[in-house]
This record gives sequence, structure tokens and C-alpha cells, in this order.
Amino acid sequence: MVTTFVLLMEFIGNKNRDVISALYHVPFNIGHMMLPLIAYHYRDYKKFLLVIAIPSAILLCYICLLPESARWLIAVKRTDEAIAILEKEAKISKRQVDIRKEVAAYAKTLTGPNAQKGSLADLFRTPNLRKNILCMSFNWMACSYCFYGVTQYVGHLSGNIFINVAASGSVALLGAFTSIPLMRACARKTVVVLFHFLCAVCLFALMFVPEGTLSVILACTGVVSSFIVFVVVYLYCSELFPTVVRNAAVGFSSMMARVGSMVAPFVINGADIAHWLPPLAFAILPLIACWVTFLLPETKDCELLTTLEEGENFGKNVANKPKYGRRKTLIFAVVMESLTGIVASFLPDFWSFTIIRMFLGISVGGIMVIGFVLLMEYVGIMYRDALSALFHVPFTMGHIALALFGYYIRDYTHLQLAISVVNMVLLFYICFLPESPRWLLAINKSSKAIALMERVAKFNNLPTDEIPTMTELYQMEHKSARMKRGSILDLFRTPNMRRNILIMAFLWLVCSYCFYGVAHYISHLTGDIYTNVIASGSVALCSCFISIPLIRFLRRKTLVIASELASSICLILIAFVPEGTISIVLGCTGVFFTFMVFIVVYLYCSEMFPTVVRNAAIGICSMMARVGSMIAPFIAGLRPFGIWCAPVAFGIFPLISAVLCLFLPETKNCELPMTIEEGEALGRNQNQNVTVAEDLT
Repeated sequence: MVTTFVLLMEFIGNKNRDVISALYHVPFNIGHMMLPLIAYHYRDYKKFLLVIAIPSAILLCYICLLPESARWLIAVKRTDEAIAILEKEAKISKRQVDIRKEVAAYAKTLTGPNAQKGSLADLFRTPNLRKNILCMSFNWMACSYCFYGVTQYVGHLSGNIFINVAASGSVALLGAFTSIPLMRACARKTVVVLFHFLCAVCLFALMFVPEGTLSVILACTGVVSSFIVFVVVYLYCSELFPTVVRNAAVGFSSMMARVGSMVAPFVINGADIAHWLPPLAFAILPLIACWVTFLLPETKDCELLTTLEEGENFGKNVANKPKYGRRKTLIFAVVMESLTGIVASFLPDFWSFTIIRMFLGISVGGIMVIGFVLLMEYVGIMYRDALSALFHVPFTMGHIALALFGYYIRDYTHLQLAISVVNMVLLFYICFLPESPRWLLAINKSSKAIALMERVAKFNNLPTDEIPTMTELYQMEHKSARMKRGSILDLFRTPNMRRNILIMAFLWLVCSYCFYGVAHYISHLTGDIYTNVIASGSVALCSCFISIPLIRFLRRKTLVIASELASSICLILIAFVPEGTISIVLGCTGVFFTFMVFIVVYLYCSEMFPTVVRNAAIGICSMMARVGSMIAPFIAGLRPFGIWCAPVAFGIFPLISAVLCLFLPETKNCELPMTIEEGEALGRNQNQNVTVAEDLT
């Protein structure tokens, strides 16, 4: 299958490559459909194997009729043989072409250092080819794992095993034909990501439906989605790698596919442990494959590559291109939150609930981070501080509302459903949410950015005449931002930005650790749990509004250091007072100052890092904040070892972060940096020893 497909692709031109690559799989699907028919009539495995093996003898005719790949012959300097084969084909096709001249011109481009034979090892010697082969082979493994695994799983569902397997083969045949218009109209990456995601959704849904017609339909939809991806990755792989290693690349990917198909039957046996385990295990890999595919370059309408140098340079910077922007990633997170929130309310056991809640938590974190970045990139210096504080008001109101929901809805499934249905409102973002103009300018999409800014200006009754001119001047000032695009690694390459991201990430960790930990601790102090949670949410809401004038008049560093010190004092004092009103007041005061730091560091982080890595910087900090929130409940649970343990453990870290904050640059009244160079230079020429006393006097 592998070598034949490579040979076919090397004979076909760009125009019909997608159609032929899909039709190539049709005989495989027909054989899949025939398999249950043969098995139905031949129950003895020896006769069964003999019957399905005899037709393969027809393939021996290839010995006499099969030509060599002309593209490969040219690549290894056997041009005379290539010309003879191409001339023979031209005569059969009745085409008048000067083949010798064209082959000579093409072979000339492959002389010198490019004229080398490839091996499997060449796929791993250079970084871009290595990344591409690892991502592509993982896609093949995910496809095979799901296709063969779910096909066998369908056979074990209720109903006739022969009919179920024939049905899965039929839908795979449908997938082969469906893939033709999809590959013609859409990019390779788009089809792969879309159908991996659809496959994962169908398999997740299998966990919640009883065995029967609906479960077979969902499984078959997963099979057809997986097979469409299989069809596309065959073509995608052949287009992505050069001729000298194409056979090796498709072969290696095929080997990884066999690994997936070997693992799949063992996953099916997981149904003996829990009925939901196989669908969940099959759904996870396609989801991961969605993200992995984003690292691959697009190959649609590209000529097949020939040399290793072409393969290494093709799509080299795709991993560093923030291709999907703020809008698409935010919408994806919103859809994921809506689906996982509702699904979690119907789960039958703790482990499946925990796994889906994990994905829910990932999506909620994504919404908060990307939403804040998008807001900051729309807002100017004048209102940035006020809006950065107001951004947190809905969060704190949700915190308060949670206690009310919990009071009136005591069953956790109904509570989960009630708080998830509200999130469906966010789906309106699909229709109304604009992209960030600042991000569009950073990736050199100035026409789209101008159109967006003109629309915003008209909505605010502001003139639009000077927007193109101002945009052009802005791009000239930040020309290097369009030349170099950032990645998460750029945050750690240079000393100044590395120091800033490490300290900022620690600040976020401490904020989340103290806020969630103390809020959890307060809820278990003397008094009503619902009242205590409302109290902690209310002081956080109060902190949002009080922080607005403080952010306006004080430096970022001053406010962070002062709030961290105040929080630390309040939390340590809890260790020395008896449980009651005073301890709750001190705890709420600690929450107040901790949440104020949270508000400031959101703004501080967005101002400190340049546009090309801002999303990555806030993403890392948010991830560290989640680490803090994961640790917090264990610290809050230290009360049995002593009432002083938890308050002291919560109070020490704000002191440490206050000291570390002294090493950060000040960003108040600064323009948002655009380039890596601007981000690295930030604070180098500032006086780093600005004290709190200077700021307050």
C-alpha cells in the first residue's frame, strides 16, 4: 500500500492528485465490505485465509507491467531511463511534449549539493524535517488507532457482527468519495483538523448513549471521519516530503499506523473495566492530533518536492506563525467550554467526570487569557488600567452567584448543568467577535486591520480618514515585528525577558495559590459555608472597583508590592487569632489584597511582553496560576496538623513575591511593545530601584 501510493503520486500532476489519492482507497474499502461476506460463508479460518489470499496472485502481473518512478530516476541521475518511461507514457496519452528537453532542464536544477540520495535517517537530521515527520507519523498513528479500533468496537456492539462490520466498511467507502470535494475545496490542514475533531466528538458521545442503533451510528460517523483523515494524510505526507525520502517518510508513517492498529484491540478490552473507557481512550488521540497538525505547513497546490534542502526549507517557520489569532482560538475555547460543561453533567462516574472537567478547566483558562489579551490590544493607554480591573468583575460576580446556585441546587449534576447552560450565551461570539488589529498588523495583514479600525471608529463616531496613514506610520516604526514572529521559546532566549517571565509566572502562581487557597480555607471556618463563600466573592468584587483609582495613580510595582505585603500580614495573623468573626475578616482582607494583585498582574503582564509573544506569556503565567490553585486545597487541608499551619503557609509566599517584584521593570504609561527587541529592552534603561516610598510621596 505504501510504495504503490508513493509511485502513484509521483506519476500524477497537481491537477488530479487529490482525486486520484482518494480513489486509491476505494478498492481497500470494497475489500473491507467483502470481508464480512466471505467470513459469513467460510467460518473455518484456514479456508477463509485461502479465499482472501488467492485474489492477491493477480498482483504478480506487476512484475511485467509496472514502470519505475520517473521522478525518482531523475533524482538519482538515471535520466535516460526516466525519459524512456515518460516518452512511453506520452505516446499512450497522445501528447506532443519535448520530454528530453524538460527532463534535462529539471535535472540541471538538481545538480551540485542538492543531488544527493536520501535515507530514513535524513528525516531526523534537520529540525524542520524532523518536526514534520514526527507530527505526520503521529497523525497516521491516531488515524489507524481510531479507524481499526472503532471498526472492531462496532463489531462488539449490539447487533449482527457481520452487518456492523459491513456498515463500517460502507461508511469508509462513503468517506473516500466525500474526501474528493473536500480536498478540492479546502486546505489539507483544515480537513485533517476538522475531521479529527468530529471523530473525537462522536467517540466522546458514545460514552453517554446505550448500545443500539444510535451507538452504531455514532461509531460509524467516527469511522468515516477517521477514514477521511486517513485519505488526506496519505496525500499530505506524499506532498510534504521530498522525492529522495518520500518512500521512507510514508513507510515510517505507515509503521506508526501499524503501532496504532496494534494498540487498538487492547483498548477495546477496557470495556470490561468500564463501558465508557474505550470511547474515551479512542477520542483523546484525535484531539491531540488536532493540535499537532497546527505545526505542519500547508501543501495544497504545491509542486512535489525533490531534494532534502527543499524539504527542510518548506514551511520552515510555520511553528512560529501565530496563524489562528485571538478570535479563532477564543471561539474554539468557548465551544469547548460549552460542550464539556454540559457533557460533564451527564457523566455516570467520578473518573469520567474528572477527565471532562479537566478539559473544561483548560477551556475556561483559555477564555480568560485570550479574552484579556484581546481586550488589552483594543484599548489605548488612557483606559487600559480601568478596563483591566473591570474585566474581572464578571468573574467575581460568578464567584458570588456560585454560592447562590449551590444553595438552591444541591444535586451536583443539576448544579453542573445549570452553571453550564449559562455559558451558551458566549456562542454569540462566533457572529460578533472581531480579531485583534494589533495582531493583524504584527503578521502583516494591514488591510484587514484597517477595515476593523475603521469599523470601530465609525461605531464611536470618530473620523476614519487618517487610519490608513497612521497604520502605515505604525508599521514603519515596528517594521521588525513583521519580519520576525515570536514563539514561546523567545520568552527564554534573552536574559531580560527570561528574568521577567520567570518572576511574573511566580507572581501569578502565588496570587492563585493564595486566592483560591484562602477562599477555600474561609469556606471551612466557623459559620455558614454559603455565607463565607459569598463574603470572599464580595471582597474580591470590592477589590476590582478599588483597584481602578489605585492603578491610575500608583506604579504597577508599587501596588503589587504593597498588596502582597498587606496580604501576607493578614494571612499570618490568622494563625494567632481564634476562629470566628476576626479570622473571617482577616481572611477576607487577605483575599481582597490577593485579588487586587491578581488584577494588577494581568495588566502588568500584558504591558511587559511584546505582541508577538504576549499570548504565550500570559498563557505560561496562567498555567503557573493553575499550578498554584492545584496546590492550594492541600495546604488548606493542613488544619488537622495545627490551626497555624495553613495561614503561615499561605502568608510566606506573598513576602517572597514582593521581594522578587523589585527586579521587574515599570510599565505604567508605556506603549505596548511589539517586537522581541522592544520587549528585551524594556526596563534596561529604567531605574530599577524605585521604591514604594518614592511612589507614595
